[in-house]
Amino acid sequence: MLIFIYILLLFVNINAFEDFKNLKRNNTYFSERKKREILKDSKFLWNTKRITYHVNYRLNYTLISKAVSRISRETCLIFEGTKNKLFAMLSYEPGDNFETYLGKRESLLHKISIPPRNMDISKIIRETLRALGMDYETNRSDRDMYVTINRRNIMPKYESKFIQLYKDLTNSYGLPYDYNSIMHLGKYDYSKSNRLPVIETKNKKMEFFMGNKLYLSFNDAKLLNLKYCLKPKVLSLDCQNYGYPDPIVQNRCKCLPFFTGLKCEKFIKNPEFCTNENVLKTDMFVNLKKLILGRRCYFLLFSRPFKKIKLILQFKVWFFFRKCTPKEHIEVRYGKDLSVGGVVYCPSSVPLYIESVTNKIIIASYYEDNFKIEIKYWEVSQKSKSVHF
Repeated sequence: MLIFIYILLLFVNINAFEDFKNLKRNNTYFSERKKREILKDSKFLWNTKRITYHVNYRLNYTLISKAVSRISRETCLIFEGTKNKLFAMLSYEPGDNFETYLGKRESLLHKISIPPRNMDISKIIRETLRALGMDYETNRSDRDMYVTINRRNIMPKYESKFIQLYKDLTNSYGLPYDYNSIMHLGKYDYSKSNRLPVIETKNKKMEFFMGNKLYLSFNDAKLLNLKYCLKPKVLSLDCQNYGYPDPIVQNRCKCLPFFTGLKCEKFIKNPEFCTNENVLKTDMFVNLKKLILGRRCYFLLFSRPFKKIKLILQFKVWFFFRKCTPKEHIEVRYGKDLSVGGVVYCPSSVPLYIESVTNKIIIASYYEDNFKIEIKYWEVSQKSKSVHF
């Protein structure tokens, strides 16, 4: 009996060591052991990459088709519309609110409820992903570290949406909490009134994206691909900078928008209308630089290992009428994991002050027209107290 216990403990320790090796680098997506945990109850996942769907005549077929195409574009999944419910796996039906069961259920036809008078493409995508087995970001086991749920403001019939029923059956593959996820509910979703917030962020600067995403975030697509598209053999590809094996193109990694290369090893070059020098090294002295920004301009600031960066951004000329929307904004990623959304800086005469968590910061611009900002940046010790927003 003692020999059996010893062998069992040795086996557990070996597995734990293997998990540590798989997770210690930021370009490693997950261990195979973690994958088996997420798939241990396969009845909640669809066993095909081809998803057929039916749309009730009272709903906008074109909008729903556009929503599922945004999922297909980032994954190996193929959605096919059908007029015959008998051949459908998903059925989009009129309802009072956006809702569906988490993952596949016993019946062949899985219903997704959509309000006919309030069709919202982001919420259609969100509920479709939920039907495929992705839970709301606000139901993660670590959600209380990032948001506060005001239960008194929730409509009684939707209180169950905020109970973490499936936290022991789901796995995040080591991906961090992301306000930028399309699976993140909005501030007033399922509220008794549009003046009573249901979800409040502990990091107030992160409210901008919450519930406002129009497309899958990088990690949304990554999680879905890890669930449905990637086999263990493919996962041996050594992707860098938070990339993962492309589910469509063999021997290539799928990268964050600001990294490129077969393994996401290079920071992307800026287009001609942006400041071309976009990889900036910091030192202990204050550096001043004026940047020309526009549509999809990216900048990487980096310091020496075990150092941090202080950054001040300010618009050179700002216009109060310039929009700041999910489509048009400046984003600054400064956290421990650069794959998650960062702080949004809207046009203002007030500067934005940032202190990085690690030795890297990424500035991303998504405005259609060109404009200028001024940045000041310098290197500081890791012992320096971080600025929290």
